[in-house]
Amino acid sequence: MTENEFIHIVPQLRQIALQISQGYDVGCEEAEDIAQDAMLKLWAIKDDIQSAAHAKGSMGCIAKHLCIDFFRKRKMISID
Repeated sequence: MTENEFIHIVPQLRQIALQISQGYDVGCEEAEDIAQDAMLKLWAIKDDIQSAAHAKGSMGCIAKHLCIDFFRKRKMISID
């Protein structure tokens, strides 16, 4: 995928990342952070992406894994 093609679909990719992170019920600020991190990770592998559909699928997977990482890093609070 060329740089111009990637830049053309960036708004759609960001929206996908936001929807997925909000689906995991993280806060608004955390969802923005996850979307930003997902965009950076996808930018790093843009040369390996063949099409827009591949980019969208990859964004979904990256955002999901970042949400899981977010919950793992969150401090657990005891109910006792």
